[in-house]
Amino acid sequence: MKPSYFAFILLLLPSVTLSQTHCRKGEIDYFSCKTSSEKIISVCGNITNGEISDSSWLQYRFGKVSAIELTFPKEKAGSVSKFEGNYFNKYGAIDLRFINGNTLYGVDINGPYSGDDATKRTDYSGGVSAEIGKTKRVNIYCTKIDGRKYFGIFSDLNASLRYYSGETDFLYNFHNQVAK
Repeated sequence: MKPSYFAFILLLLPSVTLSQTHCRKGEIDYFSCKTSSEKIISVCGNITNGEISDSSWLQYRFGKVSAIELTFPKEKAGSVSKFEGNYFNKYGAIDLRFINGNTLYGVDINGPYSGDDATKRTDYSGGVSAEIGKTKRVNIYCTKIDGRKYFGIFSDLNASLRYYSGETDFLYNFHNQVAK
């Protein structure tokens, strides 16, 4: 009896699903999406129920499934303080910021509604933006975001970071110190 192609496809499905994130088993996947260049943007960590402690950590990971190009920060210890969480409720936008060298990064999800009049967007959108020094800006967009999966957990993460760190202003600090 020949093996069934259907069974073979079923065996491949878990690896296809798992390849959509850089988060590993036992880590929380707060945000992941694929880009048009087949790279993955992920935010991974261990913060649950908004509880941030000395053992909490957070990392941004970017690259192909088999080759992560950037992990920020490299060390998990003390990593939470290197991120700024923002939630712009009026616009249905969530933005996680961090500064790496002379580059300000923003990982964002835009929800299905925007503005005072609750204008419906076509779908969830997002990606990562990188502002390099004072002169260059790069945007890498997700081809599709599972908004139902990520919007709530990413929003909760950003609110927890905001509560934990208080009023931070990465954008101001970047423009006045790093991008001179």
